[in-house]
Amino acid sequence: MKNAYFKDIAQVILKLKENSKVVKIALVGAVIALLVGIWEHKIANQPITALKRGEYGEMEQQETLTAKTPAGEEFDVTLLIPAKVYTKEETDAMFHSIKEQLSKEIIGDNQSFLEIQNDMYLPSELPNWPAKIAWSSNHPKILDWEGKIGEKVNEDGEEVHISAEITYQDEAVTENWTLKVFPKILPDKEAQQQKLIDAADAANSDKSSATYELPSEVDGEKISWFSFEDSKSMVIVIMTLVMVSVMLVGGKQEELKLQQVRERQMKIDYPEILSKLILLMNAGMSMRMAIAKVAVDYKKQKELNKQKNYHRYAYEEFWITHQEMEHGVFEIEAYERLGSRCGLAMYKVFSVLLIQNLKKGNQKLLEAMEREMANAFEERKRRAKVLGEQVGTKLLLPMMLMLVIVFILLLVPAFLSF
Repeated sequence: MKNAYFKDIAQVILKLKENSKVVKIALVGAVIALLVGIWEHKIANQPITALKRGEYGEMEQQETLTAKTPAGEEFDVTLLIPAKVYTKEETDAMFHSIKEQLSKEIIGDNQSFLEIQNDMYLPSELPNWPAKIAWSSNHPKILDWEGKIGEKVNEDGEEVHISAEITYQDEAVTENWTLKVFPKILPDKEAQQQKLIDAADAANSDKSSATYELPSEVDGEKISWFSFEDSKSMVIVIMTLVMVSVMLVGGKQEELKLQQVRERQMKIDYPEILSKLILLMNAGMSMRMAIAKVAVDYKKQKELNKQKNYHRYAYEEFWITHQEMEHGVFEIEAYERLGSRCGLAMYKVFSVLLIQNLKKGNQKLLEAMEREMANAFEERKRRAKVLGEQVGTKLLLPMMLMLVIVFILLLVPAFLSF
């Protein structure tokens, strides 16, 4: 037996030697994880006094911090941190730099501002600058605000004035340029296509002819013309893709509509559920028993109204929570799942209150729930007012149509009687 035991130990040692690299990697990983954990714990327990702002022109950042009071209370606070902004002097310097850069870059592939034959480069913003640029042209048919040359430009050139309005925060400046725009220089293929079009137009100056003649020769080069083969299979493919896209979008819209119905119904039921729970807790029940009572009563009511397809989303979530706790899920985990499944801010606040109640005691839970219920009823009143206004707006069009019909019924007989 001893020999077999020592033999097994020897085999394990040999395997470790064979896989020494794996063992070393595992040890290094464990050490790094331990050091990172110690560092994160130190950082998490070290108070901070300031947060770094984003760079110029960036979006505001969202930071969630934990605020602690001398009494030991903790609050999770979400702050919106605006990005840095330029001072007045820095803004003026930025505008000056942008003007200089635009004067160099907008000309694009052209030789000068008095000989514009290619599309210009008119950007809405420049790299490294947070300012926005809006362009305008006094002759958009000759040169539009995107810098593109029009199709019908005089061979001798036409004068165009373009303007760039540069804005940053509440500051704005305008820079103007005077240009001489000539017909656009086309690439070889496009120029050849245009030459063919011009030759065909020249060969059909007689508009009274029954046929449109196609030139057989252009600039001494023979040209053959063929009908463009328009494949119907591609049309079928495109129609199929469009139908599939419509079905997918329709499905998404239906899901979105159902989600909106669910959220609206859950917001309506929220104050009612809170009032029931508060009433049951005042009667001596624990939170777990109160939730069980609300969930079971809902199930009974659902059975009674089975033929009417009675369904309340918020009560269904409380029924799931009740079932989870009955089958061994811890209360804290069940309440966390409740807030996560509901997805609405008010239910997440409610789940946080329940979790804090389990961690810190039941001293102020009822007071907090009563305040939450009062706020919920106020929000419900406000929402009802908004819905009423929306209904009134929707009824406006049918009322206008009815008014038009009444006018027609009154005026048509009067005109026919003359």
